[in-house]
Amino acid sequence: MTGPSGSRAPTEWQQLAEIADLYYHEQQTQADIADRLGISRVKVSRLLTRAAVLGVVEFVVHRENPRNETLERELEQAFPGLRAYVVGPSAADLPTAIGRLAASAAEPHLVPGGTAAISYGRAVHETIRAISSNHLTDLTVVQMAGVEGATNPAVDGWDLVRYCALRLGGGYLHLPAGLFSSSVQLHDVLRADPAIATALERAARADLAIVGVGSMEITNSSLVRAGHLDAQGLAAARGAGSVGYIGGQHYDVDGRPLDELNRLTLSLDLHSLRRVAQVMGVAHGPDKALPLLGALRGGFLTIVVTDDVAARTVLQNATPEDRSRTLSRRRPAGAPSRTVSRPAPTPARVADPGGTT
Repeated sequence: MTGPSGSRAPTEWQQLAEIADLYYHEQQTQADIADRLGISRVKVSRLLTRAAVLGVVEFVVHRENPRNETLERELEQAFPGLRAYVVGPSAADLPTAIGRLAASAAEPHLVPGGTAAISYGRAVHETIRAISSNHLTDLTVVQMAGVEGATNPAVDGWDLVRYCALRLGGGYLHLPAGLFSSSVQLHDVLRADPAIATALERAARADLAIVGVGSMEITNSSLVRAGHLDAQGLAAARGAGSVGYIGGQHYDVDGRPLDELNRLTLSLDLHSLRRVAQVMGVAHGPDKALPLLGALRGGFLTIVVTDDVAARTVLQNATPEDRSRTLSRRRPAGAPSRTVSRPAPTPARVADPGGTT
């Protein structure tokens, strides 16, 4: 459709953006806009509502999000190379505050043409929920751990990876399997599957991984909630040295991967996780302190988002030897990325939420 001069008529999105700009940025009244555009004030009101529904206009409420910068500096001094974010004790809704802080820390690493890997869990879900909607059409979100089977599917990797891609406007790769295999033989067969192998290889080359840090306390363990471990199994894992897990992969208090415990786990292994450019661990609460300490000693995390209680406990248990550890795992400038040896599946594409209905 063209106008009288032969130029194309503006799209609905452009029209809505123009009206929203006049109303919100130029502070014109709805009556002024109606007179300027030759339409009724009622129609202006309806178009402003439609602009909000379609996402032409987004409303963000910025609540106070207090940070404890002293604890952040102390963590960064105790673990050289770490970037720490600590929510202070005055946060009214701690999980939401942690998610918002983690989202702000993650966003600089979410770039067009990049790759983000995510695990699962409530903290990861809160982070993704708080990330600003964007249109990074060349970004790929990769599921880095099999389906845990959480009682709430919204916090499991299968749904989270699609939700994250929807928020960012990019594509996604699923890891089409459960988190644990029933036998070593089945585990090896699954890891050799092209779709699963490609997802794990892509996750290992991610620009950013967002992970939760699992607790070994029976009251707060996602593996217990999902039915993978009972009290006896949890005690056995602790007896083998486990203080926590990332993507179902266990490690001890010194950050050593417990490969025997992880033999049936279908997720990015901890040795590969160390090679990811940036890994953000999101966790809070007193029972997450020891898992965070082990993860930091193991060099699995480059960014930590936590609360003041967990941060203080980590610092109380840190040793002088921890200061000598380096967490810098960035690829050297100009270094080639590892390549995938098999053709990569085309990432699923989420429809652009900015389009008209």
